[in-house]
Amino acid sequence: MDDTQTDTELRRRLSSLYSDPDLLPQKLDLVTRRTLLLEIDRRRYHESPFLDDRMIDAQTTGFWTDLDSLPPAQAPRSARWLFHIGHCGSTLLSRLLPAVCPLLPVREPPPLRTLAEARRLLGGALSRLDQMAWKQLLRTFAGLYSRTYDDSVGALIKPSSDCVNLVQAVLDEHADSRGILMYQSLEAYLATMLVGPDPRLDIEGHSVSRLMDLHDFLNDRESLRLYELAPVQRVVVSWMAGVSSLHQALRHCGNRVRFLDFDAFVRQPAQGLVSLAEFLSTPTDEIRVRQVLDGPLMQTYAKAPEYRFSPSDRERQLAENRRRSSKEIDEGLRWADWLVQRYPSLIPVVEVFAISRDPA
Repeated sequence: MDDTQTDTELRRRLSSLYSDPDLLPQKLDLVTRRTLLLEIDRRRYHESPFLDDRMIDAQTTGFWTDLDSLPPAQAPRSARWLFHIGHCGSTLLSRLLPAVCPLLPVREPPPLRTLAEARRLLGGALSRLDQMAWKQLLRTFAGLYSRTYDDSVGALIKPSSDCVNLVQAVLDEHADSRGILMYQSLEAYLATMLVGPDPRLDIEGHSVSRLMDLHDFLNDRESLRLYELAPVQRVVVSWMAGVSSLHQALRHCGNRVRFLDFDAFVRQPAQGLVSLAEFLSTPTDEIRVRQVLDGPLMQTYAKAPEYRFSPSDRERQLAENRRRSSKEIDEGLRWADWLVQRYPSLIPVVEVFAISRDPA
């Protein structure tokens, strides 16, 4: 990957940074105070399931630049944000919405996760940033991810699942921004995450940040210790931390956010897409929605479209997972009930974000 830029060329490229989506901020290094800008085009925005290192290949070009070299942050355009707890259909939705609405997908750029991690340390002795510096960086990167190629097209920004602590902060950057808060029931989440090494590894990889978020929500940093939690309890913690953060966003952001149960969505996807388009103030029509739903997007795996994975395939897989992991799922549900009894602050959360799956 080419990392050489003359000073003149660098200044020229950076001068149009806030209007040119072809330069994607793909890494944020708070130690060296640099960001990696990659060359990207409209096609790669739409086709890349993730904008992390999985999108980099031998043809990718880009360069590092100091944060101090970036132009002063501009107020972001309004954007649509898709927050989620992970493994709940968000990648599929991030493909469906741009197919039926004028939206440019920006899927999981890693700097947002860096900023979410940094926010958890703000105010503490180990934080590299003070509140003002963090807010300035958030404004910079929210503005850069809000860019689109056409004024008539909005950005649909999908942060990674570790970024649910950013909902209010990014929506506050523009009064017209809107957020979708996506989840699935704990029972379905357990059935999804308890089978196979990859989901379990994902839980372990996020376990520290998820437990930190739950500690903050419960205002109890002593009782739940990571090394004492069984694997199924770590899955429950991951779900509880995610939906607790989404619940806080619902309380603070009001009608600027809408929660979406993926299981309900896949039962009536046409109705769901039309309703979401209306909420996001993006035009669509039912004929286009039906064409998209009858096409390949609903019949393939959103993270790897070369594989078939329809809603019926998902149902069969979940049914098999429930059969194979029934004891662990029951154990997880019982422990979740115990958590709710111990911490009454979780009661309003699970009244909105269901523990058990709606059988309808």
